Amino acid sequence: MRIYEDISLRNFKFWSGAVDTAEKLTEEQLDRVETTLEELYPEGVSDTFINDLFWFEEKTIFEWAGYDPIGDMGLEDQVSSTVVRDIAEYINESFEHAIALSALAIFNQEKVGQIKTEFEIEDGELHHYSYNLDDYIIGSTNDIHDVLTYTVNSDEFKELYEEARLNGDVDYSIDEWKERLLDQDCVESIERIFGVDTMAKYNIAEQTVYVFKINDWIL
Repeated sequence: MRIYEDISLRNFKFWSGAVDTAEKLTEEQLDRVETTLEELYPEGVSDTFINDLFWFEEKTIFEWAGYDPIGDMGLEDQVSSTVVRDIAEYINESFEHAIALSALAIFNQEKVGQIKTEFEIEDGELHHYSYNLDDYIIGSTNDIHDVLTYTVNSDEFKELYEEARLNGDVDYSIDEWKERLLDQDCVESIERIFGVDTMAKYNIAEQTVYVFKINDWIL
């Protein structure tokens, strides 16, 4: 004898691989999947059919739910290389720029898709990015050192030096100031040159990545 039961997907007891798919969806997204199933199968379906659908047809379920597995992703303080590669494909940019977007997602506690809407690569070589009208320098220790090296040898830095000397902030030559900035901790140097509103560092793609929210992009 077969016994049929009306049950909401919110209360459905998934098993095996279907559990992982179901746990990624909100209750509202499960409701959307349920509505689609009712439209496609007005006579109803078995619990095994539903479970297999969630287990083996994950992409279909996500489409019905309106769930974007990358765009809806929230990131923690550590992000693997695999996830960064997925994000790079999602934003159609390089691995390096995907690292920057990942760092911004953590820094701003936003989902990847939200960051993508306002994410701008201002100058990739100088690791200068913007999000929501704010400027950032994002990169590894070597990247940050490269930004410093370029900055202290720029015409803009000469102007910054003259201003600092007139204000009494430095009492040594420009070459001595360059040497001090390059020799000391890169975080302190970035703060000194650009003015840093907030700073953080994360483990992304097996490397330490710094995020500096800066007050003034001088270059």
